[in-house]
Amino acid sequence: LSEQDQPLTVNLKEIDLKLRGLYEGGVNGQVQVIGNAFDPAIGGSVTLFNGQVLLPSTSDGTAAAPAADQSGIEFEDFKIVLGNNIRVTSQPILSFVARGDLTLNGNLNAMEPSGTISLLSGQVNLFTTQFVLARGYNQTATFYPDQGLDPDLDVRLITSVPEVTRSRIPTETLPSEILDTPTTASSLGAFQTVRIQASVLGPASKLQENLDLASNPTRSRAEIVALLGGGLAGDGTLALANLAGSALLNNVQDVVGKALGLSEFRVYPTRVTDDDAGNDSTLGLAAEAGLDVTKDLSVSILRILTADQPTQFGVRYRINDNLRVRSFTDLTKESGAVVEYEVRF
Repeated sequence: LSEQDQPLTVNLKEIDLKLRGLYEGGVNGQVQVIGNAFDPAIGGSVTLFNGQVLLPSTSDGTAAAPAADQSGIEFEDFKIVLGNNIRVTSQPILSFVARGDLTLNGNLNAMEPSGTISLLSGQVNLFTTQFVLARGYNQTATFYPDQGLDPDLDVRLITSVPEVTRSRIPTETLPSEILDTPTTASSLGAFQTVRIQASVLGPASKLQENLDLASNPTRSRAEIVALLGGGLAGDGTLALANLAGSALLNNVQDVVGKALGLSEFRVYPTRVTDDDAGNDSTLGLAAEAGLDVTKDLSVSILRILTADQPTQFGVRYRINDNLRVRSFTDLTKESGAVVEYEVRF
């Protein structure tokens, strides 16, 4: 604000504010307004709390830069502090609990924010699977004036997905041909959990383009994408169930996970195979709870909630960057252990 201007100062205390498409929640602080009623310029500093900062989104759910239509409202070094319980969201793709501050300039409909926000917790829906922020990594969203409300993300996300091991057996008609057939429940590794890490470095609007995928145990990118999609190409029912589950169960998973002090808690739809019915499968519901005992040791419990199947217990230990030990048991007849050695070239 220039010295010759006489700003109108507005003190805000515990204000419930709703700016359509921008912010919904509480506001404290002081706003300074100069200019006339038709072309005001806004400065000052406010703290947001118990609310949501809404990032614009496209029809496919990815964040996008706002429209460039000009408004009569301008910002001049307007400071915004993200206080307690603030989420940065772009539905239905991402939702983060965030802390930090931004400096805002530009027009209301073409804002030019600058600053870095720390992402404390939250989730991202990729393909048909929900990822959560990995602990111990400095997760950030950095805003640049020329990118508007489309921050650069530097995040690492993790999830776990079920994998059914399949055996390849000769066909009855042509021994030279082979078919992929589910193993029986007693086969070693018939059902296991694959832990997937997704690293994102780049604009939120290009989330899937800037996505790097890795897994433990190691799978190819195509295999990881197939696991994340829940059989998207060939199992539309499961894919739709995963999408619906992400929308309905997000809050429940957050509340239960925090209340129990878990590193990870997920409830998700899955296919359940009935060996007694000729390997017929139905859509069921599974739950998995995980706890990081140390940065190298984690334990997990996996249970199919809608079928009479044993609970699976797992332990994963990282000896070093290349060597890991993973074991599992259902305390009945299925147990196993795997030593994994990985070298990147």
